[in-house]
Amino acid sequence: MRALPFVGGGDLGALHPTLVEIVQKLFRVPDVRLAAATPYTDIPGWDSLSQINVIFEVEKSFAVRFDDDELEELRASATFGELQALLRMKLSQGEARSA
Repeated sequence: MRALPFVGGGDLGALHPTLVEIVQKLFRVPDVRLAAATPYTDIPGWDSLSQINVIFEVEKSFAVRFDDDELEELRASATFGELQALLRMKLSQGEARSA
């Protein structure tokens, strides 16, 4: 299992607020506690089932579907930044395919 690098900036910079909103909605945590380096374990109530719920909400909010390999990477991820990086890569791939 490999860790995903955090990818910041770029045209997809609007992702972070939406991810924060998803986490706030599911866990009722203030956004000041969430940063790219925030480990999932720092979010009260985070467990493997809640991680799946976050993935479902991300898929719904961004109209993406993660394949099995991507889901494995998401399950292996440990921080909010890793989740955001994989989502950015996924959205970039979708833009490239539709161009």
